[in-house]
Amino acid sequence: LTATIIAGLVLTGLSAPVDPALSALAAHLEAEVDMGGGIASRNPEDLLDLFTLLTWVEQTLAEVGRAIPPELLAAMERIAPVLRALRHADGGLARFHGGGRGAEGRLDAALANAGIKPLPSAGMAMGYVRLTGGRTSFVVDAAPPPQGSALAHASLGAFELTSGRRPVIVSVGSGAAFGAKWHAPGRTTAAHSTLGVEDISSSRLGRKGVGPFVTRADTTALRLFPGDTGAGLHLAQDGWAKSHGVTHARDLMLTKGGRLLTGTDRLTATSGQRSAGPPTKHKA
Repeated sequence: LTATIIAGLVLTGLSAPVDPALSALAAHLEAEVDMGGGIASRNPEDLLDLFTLLTWVEQTLAEVGRAIPPELLAAMERIAPVLRALRHADGGLARFHGGGRGAEGRLDAALANAGIKPLPSAGMAMGYVRLTGGRTSFVVDAAPPPQGSALAHASLGAFELTSGRRPVIVSVGSGAAFGAKWHAPGRTTAAHSTLGVEDISSSRLGRKGVGPFVTRADTTALRLFPGDTGAGLHLAQDGWAKSHGVTHARDLMLTKGGRLLTGTDRLTATSGQRSAGPPTKHKA
Protein backbone atom coordinates (compact mmCIF):
# COMPACT_ATOMS: atom_id res chain seq x y z
CA LEU A 1 0.00 0.00 0.00
CA THR A 2 2.75 2.48 0.87
CA ALA A 3 4.58 1.67 -2.39
CA THR A 4 1.38 2.24 -4.37
CA ILE A 5 0.77 5.57 -2.64
CA ILE A 6 4.30 6.88 -3.09
CA ALA A 7 4.53 5.73 -6.72
CA GLY A 8 1.16 7.30 -7.50
CA LEU A 9 2.22 10.60 -5.95
CA VAL A 10 5.56 10.96 -7.73
CA LEU A 11 5.03 9.28 -11.12
CA THR A 12 3.06 11.00 -13.87
CA GLY A 13 -0.18 9.31 -14.83
CA LEU A 14 -0.34 6.89 -11.89
CA SER A 15 -2.35 8.93 -9.39
CA ALA A 16 -5.63 6.99 -9.72
CA PRO A 17 -4.82 4.31 -7.09
CA VAL A 18 -3.58 6.82 -4.49
CA ASP A 19 -6.90 7.63 -2.78
CA PRO A 20 -8.11 3.99 -2.59
CA ALA A 21 -4.69 2.94 -1.26
CA LEU A 22 -4.77 5.69 1.38
CA SER A 23 -8.22 4.53 2.49
CA ALA A 24 -7.05 0.91 2.63
CA LEU A 25 -3.95 1.92 4.60
CA ALA A 26 -6.04 3.88 7.08
CA ALA A 27 -8.33 0.86 7.62
CA HIS A 28 -5.31 -1.42 8.03
CA LEU A 29 -3.77 0.85 10.66
CA GLU A 30 -7.02 1.02 12.59
CA ALA A 31 -7.12 -2.79 12.66
CA GLU A 32 -3.45 -3.59 13.28
CA VAL A 33 -2.14 -0.80 15.56
CA ASP A 34 -3.79 -0.86 18.97
CA MET A 35 -4.63 2.20 21.07
CA GLY A 36 -1.30 1.89 22.88
CA GLY A 37 0.68 1.97 19.64
CA GLY A 38 1.57 -1.72 19.67
CA ILE A 39 1.13 -4.54 17.15
CA ALA A 40 0.08 -8.14 17.76
CA SER A 41 3.50 -9.70 17.05
CA ARG A 42 5.16 -7.58 19.80
CA ASN A 43 8.21 -7.57 17.50
CA PRO A 44 10.01 -4.21 17.99
CA GLU A 45 11.72 -4.35 14.59
CA ASP A 46 8.39 -5.04 12.84
CA LEU A 47 6.99 -1.94 14.51
CA LEU A 48 9.98 0.11 13.31
CA ASP A 49 9.47 -1.17 9.74
CA LEU A 50 5.83 -0.10 9.84
CA PHE A 51 6.67 3.30 11.31
CA THR A 52 9.38 3.92 8.69
CA LEU A 53 6.95 3.20 5.85
CA LEU A 54 4.45 5.63 7.35
CA THR A 55 7.08 8.39 7.60
CA TRP A 56 7.88 7.90 3.90
CA VAL A 57 4.21 8.29 3.01
CA GLU A 58 3.89 11.35 5.25
CA GLN A 59 6.95 13.02 3.68
CA THR A 60 5.80 12.30 0.13
CA LEU A 61 2.33 13.69 0.80
CA ALA A 62 3.86 16.84 2.26
CA GLU A 63 6.19 17.28 -0.71
CA VAL A 64 3.31 17.22 -3.21
CA GLY A 65 1.17 19.48 -1.05
CA ARG A 66 -1.45 16.95 0.00
CA ALA A 67 -2.98 16.68 3.45
CA ILE A 68 -1.96 13.79 5.66
CA PRO A 69 -4.94 11.53 6.51
CA PRO A 70 -5.77 11.83 10.23
CA GLU A 71 -5.74 8.03 10.65
CA LEU A 72 -2.13 7.88 9.44
CA LEU A 73 -1.03 10.72 11.68
CA ALA A 74 -2.85 9.24 14.68
CA ALA A 75 -1.15 5.85 14.16
CA MET A 76 2.27 7.51 13.99
CA GLU A 77 1.57 9.46 17.17
CA ARG A 78 0.67 6.20 18.95
CA ILE A 79 3.68 4.27 17.63
CA ALA A 80 6.44 6.85 18.25
CA PRO A 81 6.33 6.68 22.09
CA VAL A 82 6.45 2.88 21.94
CA LEU A 83 9.56 2.92 19.77
CA ARG A 84 11.20 5.40 22.12
CA ALA A 85 10.41 3.06 25.01
CA LEU A 86 12.02 0.14 23.14
CA ARG A 87 15.12 2.15 22.20
CA HIS A 88 18.32 1.41 24.08
CA ALA A 89 20.83 4.13 24.97
CA ASP A 90 22.97 3.12 21.96
CA GLY A 91 20.10 3.74 19.51
CA GLY A 92 19.27 0.07 18.90
CA LEU A 93 16.02 -1.74 19.61
CA ALA A 94 15.46 -4.41 22.25
CA ARG A 95 15.84 -7.87 20.68
CA PHE A 96 12.68 -9.83 21.40
CA HIS A 97 10.09 -11.94 19.56
CA GLY A 98 11.96 -12.26 16.28
CA GLY A 99 13.23 -8.68 16.07
CA GLY A 100 16.82 -7.44 16.00
CA ARG A 101 18.32 -4.10 16.98
CA GLY A 102 17.52 -2.60 13.54
CA ALA A 103 19.87 -1.05 11.02
CA GLU A 104 22.31 1.47 12.48
CA GLY A 105 20.66 4.89 12.82
CA ARG A 106 17.35 3.82 11.28
CA LEU A 107 15.28 4.25 14.42
CA ASP A 108 16.66 7.72 15.17
CA ALA A 109 16.16 8.78 11.54
CA ALA A 110 12.53 7.59 11.51
CA LEU A 111 11.74 9.40 14.76
CA ALA A 112 13.43 12.58 13.53
CA ASN A 113 11.59 12.47 10.18
CA ALA A 114 8.25 12.04 11.94
CA GLY A 115 8.82 15.11 14.10
CA ILE A 116 6.63 13.78 16.91
CA LYS A 117 7.60 15.25 20.26
CA PRO A 118 8.61 12.82 23.03
CA LEU A 119 6.02 12.19 25.72
CA PRO A 120 6.54 11.12 29.34
CA SER A 121 6.69 7.34 29.74
CA ALA A 122 3.33 5.79 30.64
CA GLY A 123 4.83 2.59 32.03
CA MET A 124 4.28 -0.43 29.80
CA ALA A 125 4.75 -0.13 26.02
CA MET A 126 3.62 -3.07 23.82
CA GLY A 127 4.18 -5.37 26.80
CA TYR A 128 7.65 -4.03 27.63
CA VAL A 129 8.87 -1.82 30.46
CA ARG A 130 11.81 0.59 30.03
CA LEU A 131 13.74 1.97 32.98
CA THR A 132 16.59 4.46 32.68
CA GLY A 133 19.27 5.81 34.98
CA GLY A 134 22.00 8.15 33.77
CA ARG A 135 23.12 6.79 30.40
CA THR A 136 21.87 3.28 31.15
CA SER A 137 18.74 1.82 29.56
CA PHE A 138 16.99 -1.30 30.76
CA VAL A 139 14.13 -3.00 28.82
CA VAL A 140 12.10 -5.87 30.29
CA ASP A 141 9.70 -8.21 28.48
CA ALA A 142 6.80 -7.98 30.93
CA ALA A 143 3.91 -9.62 29.05
CA PRO A 144 3.05 -13.09 27.74
CA PRO A 145 4.39 -13.95 24.27
CA PRO A 146 2.09 -13.29 21.31
CA GLN A 147 -0.18 -16.20 20.52
CA GLY A 148 -0.13 -17.76 17.07
CA SER A 149 3.30 -16.35 16.17
CA ALA A 150 6.01 -18.59 14.72
CA LEU A 151 8.58 -16.00 15.87
CA ALA A 152 7.48 -15.55 19.49
CA HIS A 153 10.03 -16.07 22.26
CA ALA A 154 9.52 -17.63 25.69
CA SER A 155 11.13 -14.53 27.16
CA LEU A 156 8.69 -13.34 29.81
CA GLY A 157 10.68 -11.63 32.57
CA ALA A 158 13.88 -11.33 30.51
CA PHE A 159 15.70 -8.02 30.17
CA GLU A 160 18.40 -6.26 28.17
CA LEU A 161 20.69 -3.57 29.56
CA THR A 162 22.83 -1.04 27.68
CA SER A 163 25.24 1.47 29.22
CA GLY A 164 25.93 4.40 26.92
CA ARG A 165 27.03 2.91 23.61
CA ARG A 166 27.85 -0.47 25.16
CA PRO A 167 25.36 -3.36 25.27
CA VAL A 168 26.01 -5.12 28.59
CA ILE A 169 23.27 -7.77 28.81
CA VAL A 170 21.40 -8.90 25.70
CA SER A 171 19.25 -11.81 24.60
CA VAL A 172 20.48 -14.23 21.95
CA GLY A 173 18.04 -12.68 19.50
CA SER A 174 16.34 -14.35 16.56
CA GLY A 175 18.30 -17.05 14.75
CA ALA A 176 15.73 -17.24 11.93
CA ALA A 177 18.23 -15.98 9.36
CA PHE A 178 20.44 -19.01 10.07
CA GLY A 179 17.72 -21.64 9.65
CA ALA A 180 15.50 -23.72 11.91
CA LYS A 181 18.45 -25.29 13.75
CA TRP A 182 19.41 -21.89 15.19
CA HIS A 183 15.97 -20.30 15.22
CA ALA A 184 14.35 -22.74 17.67
CA PRO A 185 17.00 -22.48 20.43
CA GLY A 186 16.92 -18.67 20.17
CA ARG A 187 13.24 -18.70 21.14
CA THR A 188 13.68 -20.63 24.39
CA THR A 189 13.79 -19.14 27.87
CA ALA A 190 17.42 -20.28 28.21
CA ALA A 191 18.38 -17.88 25.38
CA HIS A 192 17.27 -14.88 27.45
CA SER A 193 18.40 -13.15 30.63
CA THR A 194 15.87 -14.60 33.01
CA LEU A 195 15.47 -17.52 35.40
CA GLY A 196 15.38 -21.02 33.90
CA VAL A 197 14.05 -24.22 35.45
CA GLU A 198 15.62 -27.52 34.29
CA ASP A 199 15.92 -26.34 30.68
CA ILE A 200 12.13 -25.96 30.48
CA SER A 201 10.83 -22.81 28.78
CA SER A 202 8.37 -20.69 30.72
CA SER A 203 6.03 -20.77 27.71
CA ARG A 204 5.50 -23.90 25.65
CA LEU A 205 6.78 -23.89 22.09
CA GLY A 206 4.62 -26.35 20.15
CA ARG A 207 3.85 -26.94 16.49
CA LYS A 208 0.80 -25.63 14.68
CA GLY A 209 0.63 -25.82 10.93
CA VAL A 210 4.06 -25.38 9.34
CA GLY A 211 5.98 -23.77 12.17
CA PRO A 212 6.52 -23.77 15.91
CA PHE A 213 4.07 -21.61 17.83
CA VAL A 214 3.72 -20.62 21.45
CA THR A 215 0.90 -22.84 22.63
CA ARG A 216 0.43 -21.57 26.19
CA ALA A 217 0.98 -18.12 27.60
CA ASP A 218 1.66 -17.28 31.21
CA THR A 219 -0.53 -15.22 33.50
CA THR A 220 1.39 -12.29 34.91
CA ALA A 221 1.30 -9.65 37.60
CA LEU A 222 3.32 -6.46 37.13
CA ARG A 223 3.94 -3.56 39.48
CA LEU A 224 6.20 -0.56 38.87
CA PHE A 225 7.61 1.40 41.77
CA PRO A 226 9.64 4.63 41.74
CA GLY A 227 12.01 5.29 44.61
CA ASP A 228 14.33 7.94 45.97
CA THR A 229 17.37 6.10 44.64
CA GLY A 230 15.96 4.79 41.37
CA ALA A 231 13.07 2.85 39.85
CA GLY A 232 12.13 -0.79 39.70
CA LEU A 233 9.49 -3.37 38.99
CA HIS A 234 7.96 -6.53 40.41
CA LEU A 235 6.93 -9.21 37.91
CA ALA A 236 5.34 -12.59 38.62
CA GLN A 237 4.43 -15.38 36.21
CA ASP A 238 3.18 -18.98 36.39
CA GLY A 239 4.95 -20.57 33.43
CA TRP A 240 6.18 -23.52 35.52
CA ALA A 241 3.03 -23.98 37.62
CA LYS A 242 1.80 -27.03 35.68
CA SER A 243 5.18 -28.63 35.02
CA HIS A 244 6.88 -27.99 38.38
CA GLY A 245 4.25 -26.60 40.75
CA VAL A 246 6.03 -23.26 41.19
CA THR A 247 5.54 -19.60 40.27
CA HIS A 248 8.37 -17.21 39.49
CA ALA A 249 8.61 -13.67 40.87
CA ARG A 250 11.33 -11.21 39.84
CA ASP A 251 12.18 -7.86 41.47
CA LEU A 252 14.56 -5.50 39.64
CA MET A 253 15.84 -2.05 40.65
CA LEU A 254 17.99 0.36 38.62
CA THR A 255 19.62 3.30 40.43
CA LYS A 256 19.12 6.85 39.20
CA GLY A 257 22.72 7.10 38.05
CA GLY A 258 22.40 3.85 36.11
CA ARG A 259 25.53 2.37 37.72
CA LEU A 260 23.84 -0.37 39.73
CA LEU A 261 21.18 -2.94 38.84
CA THR A 262 19.96 -5.21 41.64
CA GLY A 263 17.49 -8.03 41.47
CA THR A 264 15.92 -10.97 43.23
CA ASP A 265 14.31 -14.08 41.74
CA ARG A 266 11.92 -16.18 43.83
CA LEU A 267 10.32 -19.54 43.13
CA THR A 268 7.21 -20.21 45.22
CA ALA A 269 5.56 -23.63 45.51
CA THR A 270 1.92 -23.68 44.45
CA SER A 271 1.27 -27.35 45.22
CA GLY A 272 2.84 -30.28 46.97
CA GLN A 273 3.79 -32.15 43.81
CA ARG A 274 4.37 -31.79 40.13
CA SER A 275 1.63 -32.34 37.62
CA ALA A 276 1.43 -35.76 36.04
CA GLY A 277 3.63 -36.49 33.04
CA PRO A 278 7.09 -35.21 32.16
CA PRO A 279 7.32 -31.75 30.60
CA THR A 280 8.78 -31.21 27.15
CA LYS A 281 12.34 -29.90 27.25
CA HIS A 282 13.61 -27.12 25.01
CA LYS A 283 17.37 -26.95 25.32
CA ALA A 284 19.39 -23.94 24.20
